[in-house]
Amino acid sequence: MLTDRTRKPNWCIAGGALGAAASCRMLPLGGPALLWILSFGFLRGGCTGGIMSLPSEVLRPGSRNAGFGVSSTMYFLGLSAIPPLAGWLLDTTQNPAAPLWFGVGLWLMIPLTLLVFRVLQRRWLPARA
Repeated sequence: MLTDRTRKPNWCIAGGALGAAASCRMLPLGGPALLWILSFGFLRGGCTGGIMSLPSEVLRPGSRNAGFGVSSTMYFLGLSAIPPLAGWLLDTTQNPAAPLWFGVGLWLMIPLTLLVFRVLQRRWLPARA
């Protein structure tokens, strides 16, 4: 809703991702953990909602069902593969902050992948009149 109302999806996605990364970064450093957890939950919402709406910007109505199917499949594959990887990092390093640092890295990749998405979107989609 915030992304739609502001009409600035790029800012909501990138800002939410950077804010979520900062919240993950601050959690192992100490301070009030509840503050960082709540800020993470609030900030990631705009980011995630904006990301989930991106396929509709590039898919034609005739291919939207299949496109969202592929997008959702990749999303859920990531949701099933990344937590075990974070657990493996914890087991390997014996450092409880390692999965959080891994999460910080993933959140920081979002603005970069958004930039790549927008560049490819401009290159491949015809200009709208």
